Amino acid sequence: MMNLLFQTFISIGTFHNLLNYVHNDTHSGNFLYQTNNEKGYYEYSFNGKSYYLKSCAYNIMICDFGLAKDVMNKNKIKDDYATISNVFFNKKNGGLLPKHNLPSAYVNETLITIKNIVINTKYDIKKENIYNEYFENIIEKIFIPFSPKGLWLTERPNNVINKKAFDIS
Repeated sequence: MMNLLFQTFISIGTFHNLLNYVHNDTHSGNFLYQTNNEKGYYEYSFNGKSYYLKSCAYNIMICDFGLAKDVMNKNKIKDDYATISNVFFNKKNGGLLPKHNLPSAYVNETLITIKNIVINTKYDIKKENIYNEYFENIIEKIFIPFSPKGLWLTERPNNVINKKAFDIS
């Protein structure tokens, strides 16, 4: 579950940072998935640093950019991350998963905490690249502290899948 959330946030962050647009429509129907048989870690580059996300059974991609806007609005940027977060909650908490017990109560509480971090983090809207600042906070306040062991690494593992890092910045 956390891997899928991280991939979703990476998709949003890449869109924001490379195009300087907000998606403005991040519901579950605007993310595609495909099955994945690759084993190891994907390397990502952000602000000159390398990060590694463990592969999983699915790869997530953002799509449908029809409502995207060139808006440097901190609430719109925040909304892109916060809106899709709801999908990951268990059904009891308004999520879309068909069973009340998925994800587990512990994971569900972690996901709610993550959404609250997204909503409540204060940003310096005078910075030159607010999209970059948002994603930097996603890494520092969500990926690193909430990553299960071995999911998100800051040191290069032996089994990196991609020859060239995927650039998020």
